[in-house]
Amino acid sequence: LHELGAQSIRAILEREGWKVYYLGPNVPVQDFAAVQRAQVADLVCISFSSSKTLPDLQRAVKGLGQSYRHRTPYSLALGGAVEVPGLDALGRGPFEELSYSKSAGEFSSWLRSRSSGVPYRESGRVA
Repeated sequence: LHELGAQSIRAILEREGWKVYYLGPNVPVQDFAAVQRAQVADLVCISFSSSKTLPDLQRAVKGLGQSYRHRTPYSLALGGAVEVPGLDALGRGPFEELSYSKSAGEFSSWLRSRSSGVPYRESGRVA
C-alpha cells in the first residue's frame, strides 16, 4: 500500500495546525467529496500510488469538480509519483487552488506559501 506518502502529508498538516480527517488508502473520490462537505474542509489532499497514471488524476479532478459546492469552497492538493507535465494537464476545476506535489517537501513548501497572509474561513483549518 502507498500509505507512507499520505501519512507524511498528514503529519505535515497536523504540525502546521490543521485538523486532519485521514480517510485511509484506496478511497473513492466520492468519499473525499462527502467528507469535505460534511466537515466544510478548506483543503482536500489525495495521495496517488506509483501505479496510478495521469488519467487517474484527471478523473479525480473531474469527479471532485462535478461535486464541488461553491458555498463550501476548498483547495485541492494532489501528490504522488505520477508524471504531470503541468497543472493544466489535470484540468483546473472550480477549486480555490489546485496543486500537485511529487514529494512531501514540495507539498510542505506549497502549504507554507499558501498559508502566509491568506486568511482562513471561520470554520478553521480543516484538511
